[in-house]
Amino acid sequence: VVSAGVIMNVILAAIGFFVLFLIGFDVPPPVVGSVFPNSPAQHAGVHVGDRILEFDGKVQRDFTKIQLNVALVHEGEAVPLLVQHPDGKTDTLSITPTRSDADTTGFLQLGITGSPELQGPEPRREIIQDIKDEQGLNPPDVYAVQPGEKIVAINGEKIDPSDKKQLQSFWRLDQAVQQSGGKPVTITVSDGKTTHDAQIIPRFMPPFSGTINFAGLMPRAIINSITPDSKAKGKLVPGDVVQSVTVGTDTTRNPSPDALLQILRSAGDSDAKVQLVVLRDGKMQTVNDLTTIKLPSGKRGLGVQLDCDASHAVVGGVVRGSPADQAGISAGDSSELVVTRVGDQPVSNFYDIKQALSDAQPGKLPITFKSDAGEKTVQLSLDEQEIQFVKSLNYRIDLVLHPLSEPRKTKNFVVAAKWGVEETRDLIVQFYITLQRMFSGSVPAKNMMGPYGIVRAGADFASRGMDYLIWFLAMISANLAVVNFLPIPIVDGGLFMFLIIEKFQGKPLSPKIQSIAQLVGIALIASVFIFVTYQDIMRH
Repeated sequence: VVSAGVIMNVILAAIGFFVLFLIGFDVPPPVVGSVFPNSPAQHAGVHVGDRILEFDGKVQRDFTKIQLNVALVHEGEAVPLLVQHPDGKTDTLSITPTRSDADTTGFLQLGITGSPELQGPEPRREIIQDIKDEQGLNPPDVYAVQPGEKIVAINGEKIDPSDKKQLQSFWRLDQAVQQSGGKPVTITVSDGKTTHDAQIIPRFMPPFSGTINFAGLMPRAIINSITPDSKAKGKLVPGDVVQSVTVGTDTTRNPSPDALLQILRSAGDSDAKVQLVVLRDGKMQTVNDLTTIKLPSGKRGLGVQLDCDASHAVVGGVVRGSPADQAGISAGDSSELVVTRVGDQPVSNFYDIKQALSDAQPGKLPITFKSDAGEKTVQLSLDEQEIQFVKSLNYRIDLVLHPLSEPRKTKNFVVAAKWGVEETRDLIVQFYITLQRMFSGSVPAKNMMGPYGIVRAGADFASRGMDYLIWFLAMISANLAVVNFLPIPIVDGGLFMFLIIEKFQGKPLSPKIQSIAQLVGIALIASVFIFVTYQDIMRH
């Protein structure tokens, strides 16, 4: 009787998934869409386009289950990973999940994302409106493929838009970008009636751990995108190269993205106005009286996404303890520091610098700089680890594309029931893991979602179709089973705890103690309700 609510929630979740797999449910397949530099996946030899067949001996049927199975691995443990390459060959790799510096969830990660298709987003009204609202706030190539359009050629190599297998070969676009050396990649886009060419700009992907640097040399900052609520909207534009930032009487020239981020946070804390001098279309522009806003993270900033200016060889900062730092290189003073030569190779941007350092051998490497004081050559002491880190720095694709999906469906009632039980079990286990890591502090409590967030998420799932709504409701039911069985007075888990105490001491707790415990339980639940509702509102 005590756990009837829990059992009912579990049964409802399993039934929901059972029905879902009978009618069919589009899921993201376990196909790799990107591999972060210096990540466990990259170290293991995972490539874009690989399909993950098994992880730690468990069959992977969709991409969402990979994160759960990774979370169940003991930290530092190497596990087998069975992958199928785009050419159909399979390979068993050894991978050791770790935590990412850039991830706030505290979960172990592989350093991969799911794959999209070579077509634009769904032509839904809300998506089209979002794209219109974000005009001018992102680089032009982000929306080079509009809703309903398909990529029909990459650098002149044709893709048949009627061939589903070719449309799902995102790895071909990634391969072209990785081999571009930083030069734009041309795609041909069609809406079924007309075609046009667009340029995709390769941009360095942030490493899984550490920051983007080349033997310690960091590029200066560039404005990559602007949020709709930013006070910089209409003043800054994507592609603005930050040549200097001034707060009060303090001016920093050519700051790196990390340095600029810290300056903007400090300005927000002191409610100070910011002045930026930017390079826009080859001309200097001064942008005055920029004010910060409160970001979703709770910190303050301009509401812009920063990136690296890879198109110029201007040094924005130096990593402490790196070969560049040990060679005495410094940046950020009154003189602009420009790399002109690495070894015997002339360079004009960080794409060239990456190539020159990747080709280098361990040992001493001369590097030449130009500043107001003239040219100077220093010797970098490179080891194999530094060279491998530079080689690992790959490019990302900022295109907004339709996520790759495949139907997960069966006509076999037994298989559908089995999948339903597995899905329910996985969600319950995932919830318990999340709670455990919240209490240990490795997962921030702000990741919790309350009624307001659930309603918003439910509306979003409902707009995507009945199958998504059924999945969402089944997921909520499984989560309620966990919450209902927590050892908190007033819920089933608390009552079950009272029965255990009664069993051990031979008599029930006094009515007074039970009343006090229930009041504490109510207060706890109310506090959590207020906290998660506040977090939901702040996130949206």
